[in-house]
Amino acid sequence: MSFDLLRTSQAESGPAYRIGRGSADLPFRVRSCVGPAARVGARRPDGSLVTLSDLPDPASRWTLPRKRVVVECVDYGLLAFEAAASRYRLTEEELGEWRRTVEARGRAPVLWPQRPVRVAGGRMTAGGIEIDLDARWLRVGGEHVALSESEMTVLVAVAEAGGGIVSNAMLMAELYGGRDAVAGSKIVDVLVCRLRRKLGTEARRFRSVWGRGHLLVL
Repeated sequence: MSFDLLRTSQAESGPAYRIGRGSADLPFRVRSCVGPAARVGARRPDGSLVTLSDLPDPASRWTLPRKRVVVECVDYGLLAFEAAASRYRLTEEELGEWRRTVEARGRAPVLWPQRPVRVAGGRMTAGGIEIDLDARWLRVGGEHVALSESEMTVLVAVAEAGGGIVSNAMLMAELYGGRDAVAGSKIVDVLVCRLRRKLGTEARRFRSVWGRGHLLVL
C-alpha cells in the first residue's frame, strides 16, 4: 500500500510530538526512523491524511472507522505495535483480526480467527463462578446452572482466554467449527445475553467490551 509521509524535525521532538490538526500533544512517541526526521502522518491511497492525532481515545466505542485508524497508524509505521498494544490493551491476534475486518470493509471474514487459549482444561473460578472446562458444567454460588450446548461453548471459550478478550468472530469459530458464516453473528450476542442472565448476581464478571468482544473477570 503506497502512502506519502509528513515529517517534523528532531529539534521539535521532546517528551511528546506536537502534530496534526490543532497541534495536539500526544503522550507517547512515534516509531523512530533512520535520518533526522520522524514520521507523523501518511496519505491513504484515496489521498486522505491519517496522523497520530486521529487515534481514538482508549475509552471509545470500537467502531470500524476507529479500528481502521489504529491499524493504519501501525501499518504505516506511525505507531509501534508495542505502543498500540499498551495504549489499547491489544494483542497481536486482535490487531490481526481488526486488519482483516478493515480489509473486508466490515464484512464477516471468510475464515473465522482463532481465539486465545491461556487456560487448558481443569476447573477455574471467578468470584462465585466455578467452571469445569473438561466436564463442561457451571456452578454459581455453589449451585449447578443448566446451560445449552451453545451457551456452554461460549462460556468455555471466554473462560479459557484467562481474562483476555474473545471477539464475536472467534466465538463464531467455536460455534461453527471455523466454517464460513452459517448464521448471523448476532447469534453470539443472543447467547451472551442468555448466559449473563443465567449467571445472575455474578453476571458482572462476564464483561462485554463494545466493538471488541467479551472477557471473564478473574
